[in-house]
Amino acid sequence: MNLSDTGILTIHFWAPTFKWSISLANIADINRDPSYLSLPQQIAICLTGLLFTRFAYMIKPRNLNLLTINFFMSMTSFYQISRIGQYKYNVYMKEKER
Repeated sequence: MNLSDTGILTIHFWAPTFKWSISLANIADINRDPSYLSLPQQIAICLTGLLFTRFAYMIKPRNLNLLTINFFMSMTSFYQISRIGQYKYNVYMKEKER
């Protein structure tokens, strides 16, 4: 077993590992209709991911699992935000044509 400060027997390993489910849920939602996605939720996930990416980079010992998951969390939510924005723009343009 890895008995380091960020090893498998500590919360510093398990918390980021379970946090991967947020990014996996965002990846699973890629095929979902953007009208069902929540913009405030995706903004919160994106900002949280960016904030904790910075935090994970600055702490000692550096926790690469925490750094990686927060980066991916912000990137997947940023992609979802762009999909929501594109959807809302298209809806607006269709209504404007009428």
